[in-house]
Amino acid sequence: SDTLYALRKTDGSMAWSVKGMARAWNTPALVNGGGERPELVVAIAGRLRAFDPRDGRELWTCRAINAAELCPTIVARDGIIYLLGHPAGQAMAVRAGGRGDVTATHVVWQLNKGSNVSSPVWHEGHLYFANDSRAQLYCVKAASGEVVWEQQLQPRPDKIYASPILSGGRLYFPTRNRGVFVIGAQPEFKLLAHNPALDPTPFNGSPAVSDGQIFLRSDRAVYCIAGK
Repeated sequence: SDTLYALRKTDGSMAWSVKGMARAWNTPALVNGGGERPELVVAIAGRLRAFDPRDGRELWTCRAINAAELCPTIVARDGIIYLLGHPAGQAMAVRAGGRGDVTATHVVWQLNKGSNVSSPVWHEGHLYFANDSRAQLYCVKAASGEVVWEQQLQPRPDKIYASPILSGGRLYFPTRNRGVFVIGAQPEFKLLAHNPALDPTPFNGSPAVSDGQIFLRSDRAVYCIAGK
């Protein structure tokens, strides 16, 4: 419906709505922009938009990644928003907390590497993500956008649609058809494990971790994996 909705948690009634969410397939996120209240930020095709979560008033916009659809959800740390998108792979960082059009003042860096589908992970000053079509992993300095390492996965998966998760200093990258690659969350590439796919159907869902268990979902089943 091209609309961003805010619902009251007490009864589910609509508090406000905003039109113009063109080709936004990602999840809106609350970001601390340095003010008294957080900002609600969503990526749409060609633009980042930030709103006051109390009433839906638009706070600022920024020209951003233009793609047929924006799938990756933003991540934010210390007032900086990190965005991926585009089939060819693009990434950028934007400082929150502005007013009006902040394109000329708040873009921190831009990079021609990124992901069309899966979202990034921020950890200890670095951004980790996978290019879904090439099944290539990246580690980027969050402050500057400098690529620290990039690594082609082998055996090469078909694609990566799931977003990675961070747990215990490890990054888990589920692939559609080649199982889960476990990478050290560090600025030096280290493959810790490669676990084969548990069934022949695609794994598109992002994993979840709880109480020492990891949950994975394929098109056929949901798996819970835990130590003995």
